[in-house]
Amino acid sequence: MAFQQLKYLMLELRKMNNTRWWRWYSCWFSTSFITVANYRISRFFYLLLGHRVFPVLHMLLSPAFFLLRPWFRGCEIHYKADLGPGLLVLHPNLGVVVTAYTIAGRNLTLTGGNCIGRQSKKTLNNSPYVIIGDNVSLGANANIIGPLNVGSNVEIGAGAVVVKNLPDNVVAIGVPALPLKNRFSNFPVQLSD
Repeated sequence: MAFQQLKYLMLELRKMNNTRWWRWYSCWFSTSFITVANYRISRFFYLLLGHRVFPVLHMLLSPAFFLLRPWFRGCEIHYKADLGPGLLVLHPNLGVVVTAYTIAGRNLTLTGGNCIGRQSKKTLNNSPYVIIGDNVSLGANANIIGPLNVGSNVEIGAGAVVVKNLPDNVVAIGVPALPLKNRFSNFPVQLSD
């Protein structure tokens, strides 16, 4: 499982370059790559060394992380967060925070200024996790505050704050975020509440 993180990182690197060969020269220094690589490498060592050894190593290396902090640009993706392949952070200079209690599927896109967190000690069906499906995109400054479930193929609009479950295939906007329409048709979403 640990070595999957390195495969995911290579997949994400190819996704960032978008089949344009000249981007390979500069992508290594982009803040998007540094943000995703920082998460993937931390997660790799966490899975490889375990939950007892890695936190001690992380603490011992904290002075080095402090010196490297200017290149991470305010992005904190916790190494315990389980993010599937295809993670993309478009504008990490706006900041990104992802809690340890996040489970996300493939192709999560964070535009920037995003926070995926949870209210402390609150659970949903005895689960403290924010669970996000495949192909989910968060607009600029969109936030998810759980615990809750976000379905697959969901677009969350800029500035939206998700505090309730979202079904599959919707576009959600507003504070609190509500489904506006089905993503693959122009019909409004019928809520079951």
